[in-house]
Amino acid sequence: MQNKTTTNRKIIILGAGIGGLYVAGELGKLGYSVVVYERRLRHELGYPWADSVSKDTFKNVDITLPDDSYISKQVLNFYSPSGYGYIKQAQRASKNLDVDRKKLIEYLIALAEEHCDIRFGVIPDRLIVEDEKVVGVSVYGKAEYCDLVIDSSGLFSPYRLQIPDKFLMNDELLPRDYLMTHRGYYRKENDTPAPPNVYLMPDGFSVLWCKDADNPALSDIFISNFTTLNKDMIDSAFDYIRARNSYITNECVSHAQDAIPVRYPLATIVADGYAIIGNAAFMTKPTSGSGIENTLTAAAILTDVIKKAADFSASSLWQYAVRVNIAFGANCFMSYIARSRFQMLDRDDLIWLFDSGVLNDSLLALARFDWKAKDDFQIKNVLDSVSLARKKPEFIKQIRAILRKSAKAQILALRMPLSYDNEAIKAWKLEYNTYARSEE
Repeated sequence: MQNKTTTNRKIIILGAGIGGLYVAGELGKLGYSVVVYERRLRHELGYPWADSVSKDTFKNVDITLPDDSYISKQVLNFYSPSGYGYIKQAQRASKNLDVDRKKLIEYLIALAEEHCDIRFGVIPDRLIVEDEKVVGVSVYGKAEYCDLVIDSSGLFSPYRLQIPDKFLMNDELLPRDYLMTHRGYYRKENDTPAPPNVYLMPDGFSVLWCKDADNPALSDIFISNFTTLNKDMIDSAFDYIRARNSYITNECVSHAQDAIPVRYPLATIVADGYAIIGNAAFMTKPTSGSGIENTLTAAAILTDVIKKAADFSASSLWQYAVRVNIAFGANCFMSYIARSRFQMLDRDDLIWLFDSGVLNDSLLALARFDWKAKDDFQIKNVLDSVSLARKKPEFIKQIRAILRKSAKAQILALRMPLSYDNEAIKAWKLEYNTYARSEE
């Protein structure tokens, strides 16, 4: 507590998400008066799902995870839409951790509540906005004023759309911006380790997977689709997975459903008296839907910006937006462009890309510049890939166009104005959003 600062600033955080809890604990340590409002009860928070997170993330934000909250990352097999041809994930992915989201949330709550007030089961009605500045929240009709509101209320945040238009935060959420998901733990026939398999865009779905849970007797099943996911669809997807992984039984131990953002990041994430973080700002990785890594990174940046801010105007908070964009936002924008364009490719061509052998471990190792780390790297396999690719020149031309579009996307994202200028930000955001939505 020797580093604790003296401040009479009050901060209200909407939602006990990962980012909100981290910021609450850190600012509380520094002497800020912090109140967290969470609509759910404490025991309802978080799902026992495991997300892949780099070990360095926790080191960078000074978090020491409890030993029972993670397992080593499994190296995945990615199957083509046919369900047969596949490629193996990079071995360096095994340097990550599969982190239990529920246990992480419980840990962050325990850290935060030592330094702030967390009020579970409470839903603020709305933001209080005066002279185009957020000055507090209304809670069951009673005004509670503060110096800053941090929105960590999730994908369908009702508060972002209450921000004055001049701050450019009223992006529309489209059906293809999020996945409806079913996550279940199903009993296996035995405890023998099974290969972790991901099925990309099988008929009628976005992504399916099955991999071992932290309990070796269970299989972690994930089913997802854009727009809707009903019981018949879940049953159909489960049959598809079981047909290819016969060790999975019909016994479901637990399950949950949720919506996961897979959109490009929100371009503007601050206003006068307001900042937004986590799923509410679409900080998940567009290719995986995981947001732990990016959200914790953003939370550490936001904490640092708040400590240094002379006030909580959009101008003072803009460095939070800039630093987030540099840290991961531009890369996420690039990934979104690549993913959305790949989804537009002809299905038969995608199947050919996997099933023909064009994509093989040696080619991918070369593309990642880590062939030296691959014991069985063979230049012959790379040459075979080149030879096969020549059979589909128009398709390869499309792939090259996607790569060019993706590179341009990252350059565009990094052109974000480095200082707060509303007109410059407006012009940049228009170009940013137009580029993202073109050809959809």
